Amino acid sequence: MSKRRELNWIERRDCAIAIEMIERELAAMPAFASDADGWLARKEYTHAMMARLEDLLGLTIEDNWNGAVVRGNGVRATSTSSVAGALQNWVTAARKRLAPAVPS
Repeated sequence: MSKRRELNWIERRDCAIAIEMIERELAAMPAFASDADGWLARKEYTHAMMARLEDLLGLTIEDNWNGAVVRGNGVRATSTSSVAGALQNWVTAARKRLAPAVPS
């Protein structure tokens, strides 16, 4: 297994900012709804959120028929369920990358 390079201080700072912003965006996301209006509200929020995060954080977010992928600040995450799932997975991966290295 290859050793990943450590994040530089700019990537570390940007990851911390991104984690905070993504968590706020996900917390504000409308709940799942079984009615058409609720579904449409969540879909519109998701598209607007993607644009905000791409513009403000420089993330690359892709969403297509087989899932979503989020890339940025030296971190990549995917989800086969949704953009929200990929963003949550990105936050988890970014936290792991920010954790201090434990010598082996």
